[in-house]
Amino acid sequence: MFTRRGAGTVECLLSLTLFAIVALGLTTTMAGCLRLQRRSDRTWSTLRLALEAVDSLRRVRSSQGCGALVPGGSPGPLGVSWQFQPEPGGVSTTLVMRPSGPVGTTDTITAFFPC
Repeated sequence: MFTRRGAGTVECLLSLTLFAIVALGLTTTMAGCLRLQRRSDRTWSTLRLALEAVDSLRRVRSSQGCGALVPGGSPGPLGVSWQFQPEPGGVSTTLVMRPSGPVGTTDTITAFFPC
């Protein structure tokens, strides 16, 4: 009587197909994770830059008063510009971050400085 040992052609093709499906799923998941990490890194760098700009403007206001706050900007990998709008009790500040290089998302942050 004939006894079969090992895997046949059908079993090998089925295993290879299953492996390809799992590898494709893992690749898609990994690409999504990398995209989220890149977005998170950009968000944190934008937030850090915005906090530095707000602290700098706060120091100017503390030392020279609200009249010393003038619209402007700073160069860098994320170009930051700021505008001021007088409001009752202080000044509202709008910071706009525009990434240089390839077109990206523009981030806008609003802060209030009491005067």
